Amino acid sequence: MPWTTVLHIADHVPAQSDFWHNAEAVIVNAPGHGRALADLFGRPDVSRVDSLPPGYLALVDRWRVALFRLALTPAENDLMA
Repeated sequence: MPWTTVLHIADHVPAQSDFWHNAEAVIVNAPGHGRALADLFGRPDVSRVDSLPPGYLALVDRWRVALFRLALTPAENDLMA
C-alpha cells in the first residue's frame, strides 16, 4: 500500500472511529486529549500530553510521546490557539 498522509483536525478523539483506530500518529497542540489517546494507542504513558506546556506540541504514536517546541511567527501562533 502506498504512503498516505491525512490531516484530520478535531477537538476530541471519537472513540468509535475507524479512522482514529488506524492512525499511525497524532499531533497534539493542547492538553485534554491524553486519556482518549492513551486508550486509543493502548499506552497509559500517552496521558502525559495533558500536561503539555504552552507553545509545545506532542507527537504521539504507538512507540513514543515526543514533545517539541516550534518557532512560529505571531500569526502562526494565533492559528494554533
